[in-house]
Amino acid sequence: MGRQGDSLHEYFLDNDLTLVEMAQLPLLRYLYSQTYFGGFPMERFNLIGDHENREAALMRLARLIDRPLDVSVRDNVTPASDEREEVENDPVLRRRLTDILADDVRFFDRYAR
Repeated sequence: MGRQGDSLHEYFLDNDLTLVEMAQLPLLRYLYSQTYFGGFPMERFNLIGDHENREAALMRLARLIDRPLDVSVRDNVTPASDEREEVENDPVLRRRLTDILADDVRFFDRYAR
């Protein structure tokens, strides 16, 4: 993808980073556990949902706010690519990324499930 004026994307392009190198950047390595929610008491949220269970989360939200919500799901599908398929089918790379992103994986497993 070409330049679009995003500083993080520009850094990625300027330094010709690999996916693993990009994942190792502190801003992305700890995106949820520190960058977005670091130090925030997550129990203050009445609802935490995830994309995988979004319909159920939206139904819970509708009950919480006592208002009907359209809970229909429309998938936003990323176009297939050889690069994406390579990553998705490479267990060694996926394990490496899981190791690098371990703090965020634990954060997600704790709060979004």
